Amino acid sequence: MNHRILFDYYEDDEIDEAVIALQQRPRIFYERVNYLELYDNHDFISRFRTSKETFRTLLRLIEADISPPSQRNRAILAPCKLYMMLRYLATGSFLLTVADFTGVSESSACRYIHQVCRAIARHRSKYIYFPKNAVDMRKVVSGFYNCSRFPRVDTVHYDCPCRRIKSTQ
Repeated sequence: MNHRILFDYYEDDEIDEAVIALQQRPRIFYERVNYLELYDNHDFISRFRTSKETFRTLLRLIEADISPPSQRNRAILAPCKLYMMLRYLATGSFLLTVADFTGVSESSACRYIHQVCRAIARHRSKYIYFPKNAVDMRKVVSGFYNCSRFPRVDTVHYDCPCRRIKSTQ
């Protein structure tokens, strides 16, 4: 009975306004930074674990897949999405940290990182493959030997921990 008296005292509109005021947080818009211009190649590599040229090549490859449909409403552009994904993978950091780094919300950072990873994964068959015949296998073996003087290397296991291995020669 007491509850009914309490609710009758307030107008429904006043209650709705109070609830809405508690739920809404002010939106903060951060200025987006062009890290290609901000950092030299050495600093860029130390932050994103890739060179500027590799960044540009990767961006050209996936830009059509990750660009926003329009430039309205402060849309996140493709380079910013790629910065986020590279920073996330390079540092092994939390989504919130990467979101703060690029000036977006945590949920947006999660969505964009997922979008960029999927766009890159669509191109995996062009770059990740096992040699199909003996001629291709010999090319891979000679490539590893020419690169690091490792004899008879035919595959690289990317799912194991990295270990420094010395060449026998």
